[in-house]
Amino acid sequence: MAATPPPDIDLKIWDGSFTAILERKPKRLFLTHFGFSENPAAHLAQFRERLHRWMEMTEKILQSASSDEAALESFMAAARAEISEHLPPEDIEQYAQTAGLNLSFLGLARHARKRAQAAS
Repeated sequence: MAATPPPDIDLKIWDGSFTAILERKPKRLFLTHFGFSENPAAHLAQFRERLHRWMEMTEKILQSASSDEAALESFMAAARAEISEHLPPEDIEQYAQTAGLNLSFLGLARHARKRAQAAS
């Protein structure tokens, strides 16, 4: 799952980092606290896709939510649903809390607002 805590998330910078890593053609990608991936290209592609999907989801939620609290709850519900596709039911809440999904939302929301402000 993407970790995107505030204060500053910038998807263009992330994409540049992904490109720079892949240009080096690594055989393994070591993930802090999570071991390593034997297929860095596939791992980064999946991570990038989720990161951008979460950004789009956050932007949509912010446009339709009645408050920041409601937006956070919508994001958390969607993230929990995604987590449930990969983890057994008894592990979902623990992962949601330890992964800091609420902080990921706050980082994405800040980036979405900065992008919207820059576009106007």
